[in-house]
Amino acid sequence: TLLDDLTIGTGTTLILDGTAAPQLTIPDNMTLTINGGLEQAGGTTTLQDGGTLLLNGGASIFDGTFAVDSGADFENNGYLYLFGGATGSFADGTYTEGADGVFYFDDTEGANLTGLDPSFVHYTCDANDSATLTTALSKAADGYQIVEIYLEGDAELSDITIDASVDLCVRDGSTLTIA
Repeated sequence: TLLDDLTIGTGTTLILDGTAAPQLTIPDNMTLTINGGLEQAGGTTTLQDGGTLLLNGGASIFDGTFAVDSGADFENNGYLYLFGGATGSFADGTYTEGADGVFYFDDTEGANLTGLDPSFVHYTCDANDSATLTTALSKAADGYQIVEIYLEGDAELSDITIDASVDLCVRDGSTLTIA
């Protein structure tokens, strides 16, 4: 738990290693400014009511929980990447995207995101078969800012329209058949 405001400087990374289930709590009237990086490989980061997180660098959350409570203030001026087995939970109105802010979400390995307006989110996915590709393509209808899909295998599609907001990359050695 932060007992005072803290700044993680450029070139420095705060690492939450999941082996000991670390807890990072930003309570009321405290500010964590990340100009460098945050890597979370487990445990829980909680931005509580009245707490502030200014992300000017980058954060990679690939396991554990990243929670932003109602009344908290999270301003993203860098990038946040939620993937792997991570869970992201956002209360309404707690996320502000700065001019250079990007929120990447990849649920290929089961990551889960709730409570955040998808129009803030750059959805990305590695698809390795027809079913996964079809599911990923349907994300465009959910209102994501960008949908980016990488096909890494063979897939066949029929009777499908690919939304203009979707970037579909067929990787070297993969085959996409449209019937």
